[in-house]
Amino acid sequence: GQSPGLPALIRALDTAAKVKISGSWYYRPVTRDAKPMGNLIAAVMIAILLAIGMEIVCGTDRTWIAFLSLAAAAGAVGLAALRTVRNAAHLGQATDPPMVQTTLARTIYRHHLCCLAAMVLVIALQLTASG
Repeated sequence: GQSPGLPALIRALDTAAKVKISGSWYYRPVTRDAKPMGNLIAAVMIAILLAIGMEIVCGTDRTWIAFLSLAAAAGAVGLAALRTVRNAAHLGQATDPPMVQTTLARTIYRHHLCCLAAMVLVIALQLTASG
């Protein structure tokens, strides 16, 4: 008969193959093939950082909120610019073995969660400052 670990290995390889297909299917168009949209997203990220910077320069009653917002936004933008976009473009090429692509896809997912948490924090801080 089959060893007990073989079905688990087959499921893992099946999942890895699905990640390879879905990763390259999704990330190729949103990185390499979508230059105008990528530039727009980068411009929005820079605009957010500049707006928070202007809030600091112009002075507010709650400067600590602006500085904390800037730190959170800069962290998210930095992570996206320095790691997530590069990893997504690499995943979109579909050149690595399935297990490597699975690891890369999970890393990108964690980066997205970190960026989401940081930007939710920025929104919450900004709403607190305006309230």
